[in-house]
Amino acid sequence: MIEAIQKANLTNSTEVLEIVKLAFKNKERVKICYLNFHHLINSKWDKILKPIFLDKKYILADGVGITFAKKILTNKHNSKIVEPGTDIYYSILKFAELNKLKVFFLGGNEELIHKLSFIVHNKFPELINLNFEHGYLKYDDRHVLYKINNSSSDILFIGMGVPAQEEWLSQNEKKLNVPIIITCGGFLKFLSGITPRAPLWMRNIGFEWLHRMIFDFRHLWKRYFFGIPKFLFLIAKCYFRKNN
Repeated sequence: MIEAIQKANLTNSTEVLEIVKLAFKNKERVKICYLNFHHLINSKWDKILKPIFLDKKYILADGVGITFAKKILTNKHNSKIVEPGTDIYYSILKFAELNKLKVFFLGGNEELIHKLSFIVHNKFPELINLNFEHGYLKYDDRHVLYKINNSSSDILFIGMGVPAQEEWLSQNEKKLNVPIIITCGGFLKFLSGITPRAPLWMRNIGFEWLHRMIFDFRHLWKRYFFGIPKFLFLIAKCYFRKNN
């Protein structure tokens, strides 16, 4: 757990866009995976998710939980600006729009994809090279791999949720020829308007998770009611193990 938190080296739009710009300049392939508390409490963390994250060069520290854990477990008390992952993804789309890049969105169901197509075209009118595909796939789904590669996209957003998106990317990343690959979880729901953003004041104090839980209480209450105590227990366990 500590190793993955230590590797979470990206926290804001400035840092992420710097990586994206350098990747295009140097013609490198880059994969950026976000890490939040939901990953660490997932039952598949030790056997599946942990090895995937430890293999990644760029990990986005997403959410107040990871920010808190990083301060407690790594003794890194700095003044870096920390942005919600959703805001960072919006910045990437704006960069793509300004630079006429091709974007592929993978995730959600067909209803979400339909709404997403309409919303993205309205929010980013200059982002004309867009492709969409729902996220209910098999790990060896050749059709979607062909569609992604044949689209000549520059950026691929994968929003299948945890741990499906990480597992799918791990199985297929060598088959993809997209320069920039980004896991984004629930971002596609925010972007499509299915899930509303929290008010700015809640985002600024790190309480966007509370707004999301209230809005979708039926699906998310267990994640936070049981997940937060489990997460805090894991942090405490790692802290005492580290200092003894």
